Amino acid sequence: MASGTARATEDIASKIAAIQHDMADTINVISEIRGVIDMISDFRSSISSAVEEQYATTAEIVRVTQVSSTESHAIATAIPFDGEAAAATNTASINAASTADAFSKKLAQELTSLIGRFGGSSTAPSQSSTVGNHSALRAQKGPKRDRFGQGPSRAGRSTANFSGSRSSKR
Repeated sequence: MASGTARATEDIASKIAAIQHDMADTINVISEIRGVIDMISDFRSSISSAVEEQYATTAEIVRVTQVSSTESHAIATAIPFDGEAAAATNTASINAASTADAFSKKLAQELTSLIGRFGGSSTAPSQSSTVGNHSALRAQKGPKRDRFGQGPSRAGRSTANFSGSRSSKR
């Protein structure tokens, strides 16, 4: 009987050891499950924060769109007044250009008259040839010299090219 009791005690001890081993494995698995649940909770929090930010951004986009719409309507309503102002400005600029043109023609006539008094040609050059004549006179005289006798090649100097053409930009 002693040997049967010893065997039974060994059997019980091995079964207890197996249960303890299984219990340790179960605790490890439960810890891993707990880690997965914590990760899922963190993801849920991150997703919730992102949804809140997206909602706030969408609300701001809606607000800005409404303000833009209101201001665009105000601008569109005000355009006829700006159109009137633009038309008045255009008329004024046309009048100014016309006055400047008339003044330049009168000045050319007076200068031609003065040149005639001093023995020069009495015919007025056309506006388009005035600049060209200036370039031709400049070419005949040679390059302009400064007070030191230096020509246009001196540092910081350049010669302007007057072609007589007007710029189309205004």
